[in-house]
Amino acid sequence: MKAYNLLIAVVSLLPTCAFSDSVPLNSEKSKFELANVVRGLLVDKGSSGTQYLDLKKLVRNLHYFTNDENAKAGSTFFPGDYNRYGKIYRGEIALFVNGKRFLGENMEDQYSWIVYVAGPNAAPSTLYITSDKTVAASGGPSYFRKAGLTLQPIACSSVSGGNYDGYFIVSAPGKRSAILQIRESSGSGGSWYSYGLFWDGLLTNDLPKDMEVGDCAIND
Repeated sequence: MKAYNLLIAVVSLLPTCAFSDSVPLNSEKSKFELANVVRGLLVDKGSSGTQYLDLKKLVRNLHYFTNDENAKAGSTFFPGDYNRYGKIYRGEIALFVNGKRFLGENMEDQYSWIVYVAGPNAAPSTLYITSDKTVAASGGPSYFRKAGLTLQPIACSSVSGGNYDGYFIVSAPGKRSAILQIRESSGSGGSWYSYGLFWDGLLTNDLPKDMEVGDCAIND
């Protein structure tokens, strides 16, 4: 599969407000809407690159993530190969889906998702958003498409019920494309989501071995 070489940048649309543990004001909710976060992370056409610490505009408590900390992270450990990257940073973000906190019905409002930013020493190439808590809303491909993002399937895992792992070329007007990973796991306790955004693209050997290249039926 062709590797997609994409520039890396964080655009000026990213929120600059201060973060706290409380629920953002109504006027700020749209900035932390999951689809808007992904759209904001796409590179503006014609823009230059960025630095790791530029993501402090979006992610709170962003700090250098050591291998020792990764070993103690439990279920929210770094999803990729830690030793593959020159730098990894960890932080938190409050997410919304359709204007409501992206949480299970009984979760506390101040709960935040974990964000990992990784890449070579010069600039980030990969971003993960993950959580060990269930959610009460859908954050799958249909949600992103309804929000105005274009998703072109690249590959996916075998779909069984609400369990899938899909990779898409994600794009929006005025933006450079990137690769978006959407993973959902469902069980008796609810649904879990995790996301990956790859500005520099992926090689085929970066995909899990059970991936099928092309479209697949994801019912989300």
